[in-house]
Amino acid sequence: MDQGHFDYKVVSEESDDLDFGKLVPCPHCKKPIPQDATMCLYCGKETVYRQKNPWFMVIVVITIIAFLFLIIKSI
Repeated sequence: MDQGHFDYKVVSEESDDLDFGKLVPCPHCKKPIPQDATMCLYCGKETVYRQKNPWFMVIVVITIIAFLFLIIKSI
């Protein structure tokens, strides 16, 4: 690979089958992009925000339950 160039397929995570028939504005730059795009074709920012790790929610729920149990037990 040349030092001045990069392989677009390696860098991009976009699928090749984007539907350009349904365009929506980018939440960042407001330019029209395909509805199912995961990143803007113009500004390069993510348009789909990843969900947090599901383990994070499990730990939060267990902590809240343990805290409530301690409060009820002390009454």
